Amino acid sequence: MSESFEATPLTQVLPSYLYAQYTDDEDLRAFVNSFNDLSQGYLDWLNQHPLSVYTSPYITSSLLDWVGRGIYGISRPVFNQSSTKIYGETGSFTIATKELASLVFIVDGTSYALSDDYYKRLLTWCLYRGDGLHPSAWWLKKRVARFIYGANGSDVSVDKMLDVSVSSSAGTVTIQTANTPESTIFKDLIDIGTLPLPFQSQFQVTLI
Repeated sequence: MSESFEATPLTQVLPSYLYAQYTDDEDLRAFVNSFNDLSQGYLDWLNQHPLSVYTSPYITSSLLDWVGRGIYGISRPVFNQSSTKIYGETGSFTIATKELASLVFIVDGTSYALSDDYYKRLLTWCLYRGDGLHPSAWWLKKRVARFIYGANGSDVSVDKMLDVSVSSSAGTVTIQTANTPESTIFKDLIDIGTLPLPFQSQFQVTLI
């Protein structure tokens, strides 16, 4: 049996049926009909939600997490933001609010996960193979443009690469692009080392 992306997937299940001697039993007929309806529902859902195609608008939320981690081994990144306050020095707190001669550390923090849109962009960054396997300035510009402009992990036109500048000096590669919400997320992911890049160089992102 050969497989092809051009082949139309099965749209109707092979229905279950009753043996002739049981066809006069209403309960058994109802059971078989319900079984066939459920089976068709499962098939319709799987046709509408091709799990390997994470860019599908139907792959979202926890299902997207399952696909990203379960199929491709890439978890959704979480950003942590925290601040530390130290109370104890003179003038660092109001009198009679804390015990004297004590040192108190208070850590406030929040964390948030990437949205579905940016998580899909990250998956495309890691999984897209159309650029080849040999890094170059052209290779990097295409990947950066695809992350910044490719909503929900989609591909972008070649002209988008003109908005990205790549330069190299003394082992450091500088990526320069416009300051947008998308490029800010991209910079954060580069800074924390979430987006895979060639290990031979250091990478920095400059927003203008």
